[in-house]
Amino acid sequence: MSRRRSSAGTNRMFQGLFMLAWIIFLFFMLGKYFYKPAETAELDKDGNPVAESVVSDSTSGSFESSAATSPTTDPNRNVADQKIVSDGVDTVTGNSPASPVDSKPKAVLPNSFGATKKLSSNEKGARQATDSMTASRILQQVRNKYAAADAYSDNGQLFLSYKFEDSKIDEEYPWRTAWRRDGNYSGDIFNARIQSDGKLLSCFVREFETRNLDNQQLFIDARQGTAFRQLFRDPIANYYLNGGERIPVNENVIPQRSLLSPSPLSLLTRQTESPWLLTDRGATRLTDETFEFKNSDVSKDCYVLRCDSDIGTLTAWIEKRTSIVQKIQLPSLLLDPMLVSAPEVRELELFAEFQDASFDASPNSFSKVQPLKDSLPVKQFVKVPEELPTNLLGSRPPKFSLMTLRRKSVQGSELSGRPTALLWIEDGTENADLAEKLTQVKKTMGDSSVELAVVVAATGIDRSSNGSWVLKRSIQTAANKATSGPNALPFLVDTDGKAQAAFELKTLPAVVLLDAAQNLQYARQIAQPTGYNGKLTISQRWEQDLVAAIAGLNRGKDIASDMLSQYRVELSAYFAEREKNSVAKWFPGFTTSAQSGVVAVPAKVRREQTAQRAELQLNPKLVWESDRLRTPGNVNPVFDSRGVLESLLILDGWQTVVQLDVNGMITNRKVLDLPSDIGVSAIRTVRSASGDALYAMFAKGGQQVHFFDTAFSYVGTYPKKPDSRRSIRDCQVMPGGKGKSDRLLICYGGDIGTYVFDPSTSEGKSAGASALQSVAVSTKEIAAIDIQSKSLASLTKGNIANDELEYLNVASGAEASTLFAATGMNRKQEWSLVGFDQNLKENWQFAIGSASFRSSDIEPISGVQTADGGIWAVADTENRIYLLSDDGKWLGDFDAGPQVRGLRLVTFAGRTRLVVSTGAKVECWELNFAPSRIGARRN
Repeated sequence: MSRRRSSAGTNRMFQGLFMLAWIIFLFFMLGKYFYKPAETAELDKDGNPVAESVVSDSTSGSFESSAATSPTTDPNRNVADQKIVSDGVDTVTGNSPASPVDSKPKAVLPNSFGATKKLSSNEKGARQATDSMTASRILQQVRNKYAAADAYSDNGQLFLSYKFEDSKIDEEYPWRTAWRRDGNYSGDIFNARIQSDGKLLSCFVREFETRNLDNQQLFIDARQGTAFRQLFRDPIANYYLNGGERIPVNENVIPQRSLLSPSPLSLLTRQTESPWLLTDRGATRLTDETFEFKNSDVSKDCYVLRCDSDIGTLTAWIEKRTSIVQKIQLPSLLLDPMLVSAPEVRELELFAEFQDASFDASPNSFSKVQPLKDSLPVKQFVKVPEELPTNLLGSRPPKFSLMTLRRKSVQGSELSGRPTALLWIEDGTENADLAEKLTQVKKTMGDSSVELAVVVAATGIDRSSNGSWVLKRSIQTAANKATSGPNALPFLVDTDGKAQAAFELKTLPAVVLLDAAQNLQYARQIAQPTGYNGKLTISQRWEQDLVAAIAGLNRGKDIASDMLSQYRVELSAYFAEREKNSVAKWFPGFTTSAQSGVVAVPAKVRREQTAQRAELQLNPKLVWESDRLRTPGNVNPVFDSRGVLESLLILDGWQTVVQLDVNGMITNRKVLDLPSDIGVSAIRTVRSASGDALYAMFAKGGQQVHFFDTAFSYVGTYPKKPDSRRSIRDCQVMPGGKGKSDRLLICYGGDIGTYVFDPSTSEGKSAGASALQSVAVSTKEIAAIDIQSKSLASLTKGNIANDELEYLNVASGAEASTLFAATGMNRKQEWSLVGFDQNLKENWQFAIGSASFRSSDIEPISGVQTADGGIWAVADTENRIYLLSDDGKWLGDFDAGPQVRGLRLVTFAGRTRLVVSTGAKVECWELNFAPSRIGARRN
C-alpha cells in the first residue's frame, strides 16, 4: 500500500533543493573569482605574444604518464602518450580535453633516460597547458626568433642511451654551436671541428684510424651564403658530420643528408635539414613541462611539441620565455634497425640537449679561418687509401707456433718446404662459408702445389679456469664440416695470439701466403668494415685472387713486390688527387710540395715562430738548404780521422747517393752498382785499422749489406748470396778502437738472430739467436729492442729497461749522463722519448705525438755530444721534431715540413747543427744554443 507525503515534508524538500542551488551558485562565483582562464594570445608581426598567458598554479593538476609504466624501445613513446592539447580539441580522439580536476593520480614524469621521478603539485614538473598557443603558432614563433637572431650559442650534446641486457650504456657527443649573423661560426659536431669567418668555412675531422684524414682540412668559400649546404654535399664530410664512426645510424636514411646536424644550425641558416621544425605538417602540442637538463640542475619552463615527418617523429622542448629549443628527442628511425629491434636492447633513446643556449655569442671569440698546424688545405676531402694488411710483405715472419685441434704443437718452421696458405678467422657467422671456399681452393690447386690450413685466432676460443680451451660455436660448426671429406682442411689454433702478432695482421679474417722459404708473399684482409656502422663485409672473389697468387708464386713470380708496387701506385694516385684539390694558394706564406701534395709553412718562419714561443735561448738559423735531390732520404755524416765533420752522405731514392760538403754544396752524385731489384735506405761508415773507410749500405727488410769505397765503387756484399730467411731489421757500427777495425752488428728477423761482421776479414759469426728490431751502440754499452716482447735490454749486461713500456726505436750518439734514447709506448698508447744511462736506468721521459712511422726506413732519433753536454732530437709521425737536452729539458719543437725522411745532429766548428731531409729538400740549421745557456724552465 502506498504512503502519501505530508505537506511539511514537501516544504522541507524544496528548502533543501533551494539551499543546494545557492551552494552550487556560490562555488561557481568563487571559482570565477579564483580561477581565470587564459585569454587568447595575440601575436605581433613577428609571431610573438603581445601579453604573456597566465596559468594559475592552482590548476597544476598532476598526471601519470603511461610511458613510465610501459617499457618500450620507441624513444618517442614516453612523450607521445602524454595528453595532447591543441586548440581545446584532442587531436587524437577529436573530443574536448578533460578538465584538470578529472584526473589526480601521483605525478610521475619521464626523465631524460626514460626513468621516472616524483613531483609534488607545487614543485617544478609537468603542467596541463591552459593557454591557446597552438603547435603551429609555437613553431612559427621559434622560426621567427631564430630567423631574426643576430647571434646564437649553446653547449649542445647529443646523447645515445640504452640498456643492453643488464648493462646501461650512455654515450654523448658534442653538438656545440656558436654563430653570428655576419657569417662567423664555431662548432663541434661529433668529431669534426667547423669554423667560419664569413669569407671561408673550414672543416677538420679528428679521426684516429686515418690520422685525421691525413690532416686534410676542407675549405669552402662562405661568401655565397651556401657554405653549410656545400659542406654536407662533400661525401666524406657528410659521413663524419652525420655520426660516421661514432654512432650506429640507419644507413638507408642518413647518407647524403644532414639529418644529424644540430637543429639550431638548420634554424639559423636554413642550409641544413630539420624537416620536423621547418614545417607545420603533423605538429601537435603536448602537455607543458618544466624540463631539467641531464647533467645540470638548471630547469626551463617549456612547451612540448610532437612533430611528425616521413622520417619519423621528433619531440621538442621549447622554452616559453625565449622560444629557444632546449631539447629534441630524435626518432628511432635514424638508428640502425638491428639496434632498435634487438630484443636485448631496452630503453633506447637518441636525444640532444642545448644547455646554455641563448641568442648571444659574445662569450665566444671568432677568429680568422686559417689552416691548422700540419694541415693540408683542400677544397674537397680525398679518401685516404687503405694501408697494407701487414708490414711484413717480402719478409719472413718471426718465430711462431700453432696448435692442432688434438692439442699438438706445430712450429712455424715445420711449414717450410712448399708454399703454404693460411686462412685466419675469429668468431663470426661467416666462418663456415670461408672454410668452404678455402676447400674449393684446395680442390682447384690439387694436393701437390700448396699447403692450406685454417688458423683460429685467440678470440675464437673459449678458455676455462684450468687453462683448457674449446672452439667457439661458430668455428666448431665450420671445423666439423671442413675437416672431413676428400678435401679436408687442417684447423690450427693461435692459442695465445702470438702468431697473429708475428704476422702483424691488423684485421681478421685474412689470408696469407708463404713461399717455400717462409717469406710472406701475399696477404689480404678478406672482410672490410663498410658503411657508417663499420660492419664487416666479406670481399668478393677473395678465393679466386688467392688461387691466382698461388699460381703466380709457382711460376716464380715475386708476388710481394707486385703488391708493394700496386700500393705505391695507389699512394701516388692519392697524392695526385689531393694535390688537384689543394687550395694552399688561398693562404699566402704556405707552399705545397709538387711531389707529395703536402702543405707546409716556410721553414724560416716555422723556426723563428717556434723560437719566440719557446721563450728559451733557442735561436735556430738556416745555414743552407738544397732542393737538388729528388727524394732525399737518411742522412749519414762522414768524419775524418780526427772526428771533424767532412761531408754528408744522403740517399736520393733507392740506388743513388749524393755527397754534400759542410756548406751544402753537392760534390758527388753516384748511381750505385747494384742489381735493378736491390735498393738501399741507410748508410754506415766503417773504418779499418789503418783508417780506410768503407760505406756499408742496406735496406731495412732487405737481405744483404753492400759495401762501397769512398769513390762509391762496389767492393762486396755480405752475405754473398741473398737468403730469404735473412730480413735485416737494423745494422750498427761497433767501433774497433785504436789499432782495430770497426765491425758491424747486423740484426735479422725470423730465427736467424744477430751477427757480427768484420769487413776487413770478410768474416761473420753469430752473436745470439734473439731477433732484434733496433739496436744502439755506444762506447760503454749496447742496447737493443726485442722484436716480439718489445722490451729494451743490454746485450752485454742483461739489464732490462722500464718494462711498463713497449719500445720501437733506440739510438745512441750522446756520451753524457743520458747514453741512449728510445721511443716507448705505455698501456694508454701514449708515446714518449725516454732517456737512459749506461745501466738502462731511466733518466727522463718526454711526451711526443707518436713514433709509429709508416715507413720503417726512417731513423727517427739522433743524438750528439757537445762541449756542454748531450743533445737529442726525435721526429714523430706528424713530421714534428723535438729537441731535448741531456737532462730531458725541452729545447723546442717545430714542424719539419712534408715527409721527414731523415735527421741528424752534428757538431761543426764548436756549434750544433741539425740536418733534416724531407720530401722536398734538405735543410741545415745551426741551433745556436748550449744547455748551459738555456736559463729557467718555462712556467
